[in-house]
Amino acid sequence: GIASPTSETTTVTVNGDTIVTANFEVAQYALALSSTPQEGGSTGGAGIYVHGTAASISAIPSTGYRFSNWSGGSPSDANASSTVQMLTSPATLSAVFEKLAYSVTVTVSPIGTGSTTGSGTHLHGDSFTITANPASGYQFEQWTGTAFASPSSSTQTISATGDLVLSAVFSP
Repeated sequence: GIASPTSETTTVTVNGDTIVTANFEVAQYALALSSTPQEGGSTGGAGIYVHGTAASISAIPSTGYRFSNWSGGSPSDANASSTVQMLTSPATLSAVFEKLAYSVTVTVSPIGTGSTTGSGTHLHGDSFTITANPASGYQFEQWTGTAFASPSSSTQTISATGDLVLSAVFSP
């Protein structure tokens, strides 16, 4: 005589002595993980968890990125490996990744024989241009500090993949 046996509330028709039993199960919650930006890395630990479970999560940066923090809930810390307590509801977290920044120093050799451009901080994978400008009475000879397709060209376009110290060599 139970009108809706799977409903939290229902109507029971009683025509005499009746025993009604309510059956319960432990709640389960979904944990969704994402990466920001998507190409910054991957995550591990998404899934369905039983109420009260400590879900282990991880963030793995792609080449040229570093893990920054978790956003969207708890944990909101800077640990790439952490846990989330699945207590009352589904959870959605995003692993935040940042591009690596590299220091590029462009010098002149010998000192005082010219000038250069391109020194500074450059993000992983970004292209930037360096130029060598000779002082009066000098000429540009070559670049040193990394392999160039044409080291004798005074203007070079480089893709940032690490810290660099480059030198423009001039001669009288």
